[in-house]
Amino acid sequence: MIETVHPDWTSLPYTHLDGTWVQCWTELYRNAEPLVIEKMHLAALPAKIAKQMQQQQVKSAICVQILREEQLLGWLCIQQCECERVWQPDEIEALQQLSAEVSIALQQSELYQQAQQLNADLELQVQQRTNQLQTALRFESMLKRITDKVRDSLDGSQILQAAVKELSLVLDLGGCNAAVYDLDQGTSTIRYESTRSIPTYQGRVAQMDDFPEIYQQLKQGHYFQFCSLLPNPDRGRVSMLACPIFVDSQFSDSSSQNTEQGYSEIYG
Repeated sequence: MIETVHPDWTSLPYTHLDGTWVQCWTELYRNAEPLVIEKMHLAALPAKIAKQMQQQQVKSAICVQILREEQLLGWLCIQQCECERVWQPDEIEALQQLSAEVSIALQQSELYQQAQQLNADLELQVQQRTNQLQTALRFESMLKRITDKVRDSLDGSQILQAAVKELSLVLDLGGCNAAVYDLDQGTSTIRYESTRSIPTYQGRVAQMDDFPEIYQQLKQGHYFQFCSLLPNPDRGRVSMLACPIFVDSQFSDSSSQNTEQGYSEIYG
């Protein structure tokens, strides 16, 4: 409840109205007509309402509903505390008109808040879309730089080194590497790497049979992301994305450790 009151009389500002109190008022407004009380002590009011009126020293009162499409939003009341009062028809009509204006104002306020929320949602969507476009542009620029390396050198080593470097920079990673397989020996050797915040693993050789949950998926052409259950002793707890790189065996150099496929690991 919100009110304005003369300093000489009792104020109950921002009083919370519980369910029974609201129900009592609602029962008084079954026909939506103004409640006009000229002598409060003679009015047939529910005990809870009568007690509050007595606390506020109300002698006379007019109360009208605030409605919106037959939905009860609240009540607008004027009260005479100094003495009893005979309310005039124009006073009752003025309060009814004011109630209608308050209803319209509340509806406009609600629409304004909805519009504000809609604008905020649209701004967020625009920002998200802008971020997506900026990310796409960064990726396109990265791919162009790698493509330029391919066109300029056609050297596999330079291409892979450029790829891991660009990925670590553009994706803001802790590190990125590319490893090649020796399928005859069952090993994976990190040949190319770019690190920013984690120790280097370049030259590290892993036995593929020791990590079947990783290499079986990669050899089947699946990419996946994961993190170790236990922190890595060198790198701590990191999340990783592993992607396979396949090379057609008829174009590969059979004298080069029988390398037929490889994968890249991205460390974040």
